Amino acid sequence: LYERIRQRIKEGRWELQGGTWVEMDCNIPCGESLVRQFLHGKNFYRDEFGIEVRNLWLPDTFGYNGNLPQIMKLCRCDYFVTNKMAWNDTNRIPSHAFNWVGIDGTSVMAFLTPEGNYNAPMTPAFLNQGASRFSCPEILPGFLSLYGIGDGGGGPAEEYVERALRCANLEGCPKVRLERAQQFLDTLPRHRDQLPSWHGDLYLENHRGTLTTHADIKRAHRRCEELLLQTETLHVLLRNQAPYPRETLEGLWKKLMLNQFHDILPGSAIPEVYESARRDLQDIQNKCQALCDKLGFAKDTQNVTYFNTLGCGGNFLLELPPGWTGLKNNKCQQTPEGRIFCIGNFSPLGRELYRRSDKAKPMKMTVDDGLDNNGHIVLHCNYRTACFDPNSGRLLTVYDILDPAPSTFDGNCFALYRDYPTCHDAWNVEPFYKGERLPLQQRLLSHSVRTGPLFSELVMEIALGDLRIRQTVRICRDCAPVYFHTQVENWRQDHRMLRVSFRKDGLTNPVATCSTPFGAIEQPTHANTSWEEARFEVPMQQWVDVSEKDDTNGFAILNDSKYGVSVQDGAVDIDLLRAPTYPDPTADRGSHEFTFALMNHVGYEYRRSEVTTWAKALNRPPVMLWGDAPAHAWKLPLDFPTLGLNFYVEALKKAEKGEDIIFRVAEQRGQAETLQFIADSKVASVTECDMLEWEDLNSLAKMRHAMQQNGEAKFNYKIPFHPYEIKTFRVRMKK
Repeated sequence: LYERIRQRIKEGRWELQGGTWVEMDCNIPCGESLVRQFLHGKNFYRDEFGIEVRNLWLPDTFGYNGNLPQIMKLCRCDYFVTNKMAWNDTNRIPSHAFNWVGIDGTSVMAFLTPEGNYNAPMTPAFLNQGASRFSCPEILPGFLSLYGIGDGGGGPAEEYVERALRCANLEGCPKVRLERAQQFLDTLPRHRDQLPSWHGDLYLENHRGTLTTHADIKRAHRRCEELLLQTETLHVLLRNQAPYPRETLEGLWKKLMLNQFHDILPGSAIPEVYESARRDLQDIQNKCQALCDKLGFAKDTQNVTYFNTLGCGGNFLLELPPGWTGLKNNKCQQTPEGRIFCIGNFSPLGRELYRRSDKAKPMKMTVDDGLDNNGHIVLHCNYRTACFDPNSGRLLTVYDILDPAPSTFDGNCFALYRDYPTCHDAWNVEPFYKGERLPLQQRLLSHSVRTGPLFSELVMEIALGDLRIRQTVRICRDCAPVYFHTQVENWRQDHRMLRVSFRKDGLTNPVATCSTPFGAIEQPTHANTSWEEARFEVPMQQWVDVSEKDDTNGFAILNDSKYGVSVQDGAVDIDLLRAPTYPDPTADRGSHEFTFALMNHVGYEYRRSEVTTWAKALNRPPVMLWGDAPAHAWKLPLDFPTLGLNFYVEALKKAEKGEDIIFRVAEQRGQAETLQFIADSKVASVTECDMLEWEDLNSLAKMRHAMQQNGEAKFNYKIPFHPYEIKTFRVRMKK
């Protein structure tokens, strides 16, 4: 059968569509996952069939992030096709054909099917409905009909083709012409100036529950993304330790991408699918860990090296190996359970060596109830203090010694809601859910405060009806966030939704900004229009920020696995867990573990508050390898003086073919800036290429300047970026 399909493709009778590995979700995968979808999808089509697919064909995906146009363009896809926007429950996109402009200004041609169905029956009645809805008949000569068996696959059967032939010239029916979809799409650019533009994301006003359902799968998926990127980076920087495992990594990426299918990762599949998905995601984690372990140096039990694989630096709380009690030249702290921690300061893509000392004694933590004279629970470390209500465990104030005054919050507020969508149980959260809050009082059952010089913790058990929530709230020295490590035990609800909210006093006209792949996008905090009202639940990735319009007062919530959030009225209200019964009656049942963190910023701009940096650090802490890694073993032939400010290295890997090094950089604060990097004498050339690594775009020769550094001849590159721009670079080494 496959050979017959290959022959039909060669004859031009079978059209390849899509440009990606699967029809993936576009809200939950990170930016680099989306790039790999294109990279492996388009490579497969080209290698297997000799064809380049130039459209992104996503008829059924549940919304499309605002950076997709730029990713498409850099992956050599110029056209976007979907049917799903017809499922909006409140508003209608005003034009079926338009210029879709992403958050960086990149534009692609988009087409929405006016029939609103990827199972179109190709009947006169259905075609007439499509023609009556079609918004631009004065501009375009016709529209696409996605006829045949689309949901589940199969394409048009014989009767569909026969009906199409009969409708070629049938009175009272739009005239049907059978041709390749790409032929129609190629006509769109000639009408570009006549068509309207749509800026930002294509938010689906439907299926909002898919941002939360099957929280365990989403958490494992986030972990797999970070581990794969960590493993690639380690093998580039420690390339003398082991061969680059290209084939293994490719197989693991493909396994992850399969599970990004738009009915798996969003949580809307049957139970058997999730049995397979859990095995796949665990296998990815195990194999990534095994690959990293092989990079270790001689295991002498006296030295460990921690590697920061992020393109941003910062302070990290590091747990020492079991049996270690202290370090040479570093202070350590011991928890009441006997775990030993230190704080490490890392540069972007940096390493830190720690030497064991059995003579050094760790500092102890004092344990008490933490109550002050007002009866509030006080958590304090170094220059930061947080106060909590002793009856509920809710956050009351946060104070930094640099702030002019304490910030007042109503935070860490848990709420349980009845969750009965009118249809599509696993898919939907309805706008009326806010009126379905259960009258349950949040009660603090027990607590203890453990105080130390490196970090302090508040350990709580919270009751919400019969539900038990255990939290460890942590403040670390020299770390900006307040961390809330949360465990929900024995979640056995049916048709319930658990949420947690934070609200800061004094925000009068706030703006909400949510992280999105390779960037950020503003979301409305008021419901003045039907478009704003419909965004009562919006997607985020690693963080969401709510700030005054002048950016001088606000706060952010970071997370390690959550994606659905409400930002209306200036509160951050995160959807933590759901409990649908269809199509998987076991969805989300069980115990859950996740972390969210509060970053308060007062008196300085949100873009200078390092929200993105701390969110990345939460999701990918340094990795430990045994042994003393010498400096020459951890060496990138490039130095990045400007990383971690506006720029982040999103990927550092070997090229898909050959031995070149590929690194991808994104400007993520929405500002025009210049990236600087310095190439050492071993580098033959640096070029900008597309995301597929097929074509070099710029040689960068005119952007480099010769320099001397420590007696070595080097080249200093300065590359301008516009806001939210992504660039991919190829580094060729001298032989």
